[in-house]
Amino acid sequence: IVSVLSIVGAMTAGARMIHADVLTYFGEQGYITRIYMMDLHHGFEVMMPGASNNDGTFAWSPNGDALIFATFRDNNTEIYRVTMRGGVSNITQNASSDFAPTWSPDGAYIVFETTRARNNEVFIMEANGANPRNLTNNPALDRFPKWSPDGAQIAFSSFRGGERGLYIINVDGSDLRFLGNVRTHDYEFVWSPDGRFIAFVTSPNGNQDVLIVDVETGMVTNLTDDPATDVQPAWSPDGAQIAITTSRYGDADIALIDVATGDIQRLTTHGGSNAVWAPDSRQVTFESSTAGQSVIYIINRDGTGLRRVTNTESSNYGVQWRP
Repeated sequence: IVSVLSIVGAMTAGARMIHADVLTYFGEQGYITRIYMMDLHHGFEVMMPGASNNDGTFAWSPNGDALIFATFRDNNTEIYRVTMRGGVSNITQNASSDFAPTWSPDGAYIVFETTRARNNEVFIMEANGANPRNLTNNPALDRFPKWSPDGAQIAFSSFRGGERGLYIINVDGSDLRFLGNVRTHDYEFVWSPDGRFIAFVTSPNGNQDVLIVDVETGMVTNLTDDPATDVQPAWSPDGAQIAITTSRYGDADIALIDVATGDIQRLTTHGGSNAVWAPDSRQVTFESSTAGQSVIYIINRDGTGLRRVTNTESSNYGVQWRP
């Protein structure tokens, strides 16, 4: 019998498998949700070391050697850190709920959402959990923080002014700026790889569209502007395209927007949602429902090479590629 840690070790040992060949995702069965890893070369799946039955949002360190995740244990949601050698530690250790963690691009800090101030605020702490500080410090709900690619700013959504909006702030808490109303889907925004733009979802004409905002000038461009529902933007790491989930072909499918020209290319033809790009921009994973069960698929950027990745009794979703 091959142990979990020996498999994980094989994913990291020696010359180290290319991290882009390892997927991480949720497996949900009944009321149990766990984090799993899969080696795409060999197709084996293992549960993440240190995982429990109530794990939530997770994020890889930039070098792929550690993973942080929110988990409900001891009647409280905390942020845990697990290394690929199996060491697991609670890095928040606070009576309030701490969740939605993401690493800074240099791996030195973690931004997260918390209820420590009796409402949802955005905090920053060192990667080991030391020196947490309140970044947003406002009575409104501040949620879903995401680092800029250069690590200098944090984008987040907030209910300030009575309407959901997209904001950015410097990591020292200065220069707070409003970028646009997000209304619904206030968690669906993503930085461009060069940090110049943020793609987000809003309803300018009653339907949901994908827009981009120039972070420097505040200029907003509607990329989809279609009666169909267009959501879940995912920017390719090379910056050339944005994957979206769209209803313009009938059922929900994945389409790719050429950022330079605005041209939209259909990628999937039998349903799909929640596209996630491979680090090299050559492939996309997505979720599709099969007999009421969420299944993960992978497809090449040009629409070829479609294959099913997960084939278990669990519903699988929330993919992240290991850096």
